[in-house]
Amino acid sequence: MTAFASARGKKIKKLYFHYTTRPKCAKKYGKNYVVILAQV
Repeated sequence: MTAFASARGKKIKKLYFHYTTRPKCAKKYGKNYVVILAQV
């Protein structure tokens, strides 16, 4: 994410990480994706 922002001339103030599913459901499905948001 930092490389993506710096390539566009932006500076990141904060990074936020969010899991797309609950841990209990992630065990059932075997995957738990992470969404990354950046405050610029």
